[in-house]
Amino acid sequence: MGEARKELIGWFCSYTPVELIRALGLTPLRLLPPPGKTPRADAYFTGNLCPYVKAILETALAGEFPAPAGILFVASCNAMIHLSNIWRSLKLTPRVWILDVPRRADSLAVNYWARRLKELGGELSASFSRPLEEEALWRALEEESHGPRQDGSRGERGRERNGLSPGRKTSRPRLLLVGSVLPDVLRDMVEEAGMSVVYEDACNGGRLVGERNVTGAGERSGGDPYLYLAQRYLYKPPCPRMVADRDRRRIYLREVVKTYEVQGAVYHAMKFCDLAMVDFTLVKDELEGMGIPVLKLEGDYAGGNRGQWATRLEALREML
Repeated sequence: MGEARKELIGWFCSYTPVELIRALGLTPLRLLPPPGKTPRADAYFTGNLCPYVKAILETALAGEFPAPAGILFVASCNAMIHLSNIWRSLKLTPRVWILDVPRRADSLAVNYWARRLKELGGELSASFSRPLEEEALWRALEEESHGPRQDGSRGERGRERNGLSPGRKTSRPRLLLVGSVLPDVLRDMVEEAGMSVVYEDACNGGRLVGERNVTGAGERSGGDPYLYLAQRYLYKPPCPRMVADRDRRRIYLREVVKTYEVQGAVYHAMKFCDLAMVDFTLVKDELEGMGIPVLKLEGDYAGGNRGQWATRLEALREML
């Protein structure tokens, strides 16, 4: 990557607390790599590793990301932990932070993570020699509660990809897409098959932190912005990695189906993603129990076998 931009902090995971970055007067930027082959990254990883993580490293090694002053990793899965270790070893950015995140959302987890977030805030503050004031953090929480931002910090990409608004009419079958980071080509192929994507349950879609009413948050968190920040992220729509939070994921899926009048679903399972394999069984069980057919498509970050996908999507269209 080129000369580092002093105000820019890169991030990859939907559990990244961008409010901490913004409260320091810095700019958070989600770095989404383009799809493509990964010859450079393949030299650092085993063959059976997440294609999304490989694409991130490939783009960084090619110098195609904006050069941030640092990267804030979230230890969300083993592949991302491997990436953070390689990133630090290769010194791809001047600074690297790694944030662990609980796999459940009960009071113990929330309180633990609030303390960890405060520690991280201290690390960021020390790195840039800037004070992190609680008042500034409250302001950042308020700012992040209002819609998409042009710097890609939170919802810009996710909201664009969330599909139709609730209640918006379409004559086509209404489809839910589920996956980790969904390839753009999948949405295009669903539309070409004569169906409409009404919601995307993905890391770059509906599982980002949405709008939250910050009013009264101070009282709910005892005036502790770190506690509120922990609640805000751990109570968001759960990712498949939240293995101890499966009941809430089932409730979330039922609400999505009801709110968006979902008629069918496509689950994109990223190659070599164990979490997706486990999550698929939950999604299939829950949705088919509601009479919603679920089609599983396997592929990588760039997509999959398009001919096979098109045939199977047409078959799903005929069922709906």
